[in-house]
Amino acid sequence: MNRVRAAMLAIVLALLALSATAAAQEQAEVRIAAGRDDPQWVGAKIPVYLELWTDAMSFSNQSFVVPEVSGAWLLQTDSSTVKLSERREGATWQGLRYTLSLYAQRAGTLEVPSFDVRFSTRAVFNADPVMHEFTTQSLEVEARLPPGLAEAGSLVTTSAFDFEGAWEPALDDDQDVLELQTGDALVLTVKRVAKDVPGMAFSPLPEMEIEGLGIYADPPRIDDQVDRGDLTGTRADRVTVVCEQPGSYVLPALEFQWWDPGRETLRRETMAAVMLNVTENAAWGSTGSDAVEDVESSSLRSWWWVPVLGVLLWWPGRVLFGILTRWLARSLGPRRLQPLNPGGGGS
Repeated sequence: MNRVRAAMLAIVLALLALSATAAAQEQAEVRIAAGRDDPQWVGAKIPVYLELWTDAMSFSNQSFVVPEVSGAWLLQTDSSTVKLSERREGATWQGLRYTLSLYAQRAGTLEVPSFDVRFSTRAVFNADPVMHEFTTQSLEVEARLPPGLAEAGSLVTTSAFDFEGAWEPALDDDQDVLELQTGDALVLTVKRVAKDVPGMAFSPLPEMEIEGLGIYADPPRIDDQVDRGDLTGTRADRVTVVCEQPGSYVLPALEFQWWDPGRETLRRETMAAVMLNVTENAAWGSTGSDAVEDVESSSLRSWWWVPVLGVLLWWPGRVLFGILTRWLARSLGPRRLQPLNPGGGGS
């Protein structure tokens, strides 16, 4: 029996020693690299790989904050990882790869600054986790403009671009000018969808300021969908134009350009200008400032009885006030009390 206990104790001590030795020898590192070495198009998705490596058994508690990049957007659009494995000097190392997406907004050299990465590893099952903290190296990436473009602006680079745009009400086929009246409204809707591009990459609609027209833009609706690592970005805009004064107006044409890297072609999506002829609507005018004045004057007329009622109640009120004052004087005034011992004598 003693031999069995001694053997079990020896096994436990050996496992503890093995765990301590493995933890002491545990190694880890981080790597960062661009997915492509050659210069990439401005606006295109450039993969950036962040890899965590260890010769231990497992990972846990991974954390990092994606840094800001001057002249580009660096995004983590997908939190999934790819498991890696390699042999180093006879030992097996395992890794986790995170894929970040870099979108250059200008041509030239872009620098991804160094940032902190933390994670824990376990050398063997049930061992205490060992925390590792690293700082990545900075990373340089080259971006280039498509031929014929002097500056990038908000260039969208994608292999698939969908565009929908319309004015409501729209011109009929036989119309060159849209006939409207003051008080009428037009609504512009624009929707842009692109593959491998975040919704924030689409440029805002150009601002319109036209005297005689009230122009009101809704906040854009931006949506990003990720399906098995494939990103699809969407931006939807809505603008309402109210005809405030009669006259002739031109709503400017709209143009959106995007670069097709597969065909190396600069493409454009356009909406034609819209001409308006706005005439006076007398009914709408009366609902404007004139209507406000009518409401104010009618409010004054509806309160005519207040001063009349005040005059009618003034005399009765004065009489009642006098009666009340005299009653209070009699009730609260000083009184002569009767003596407690009318005889004034002793016993």
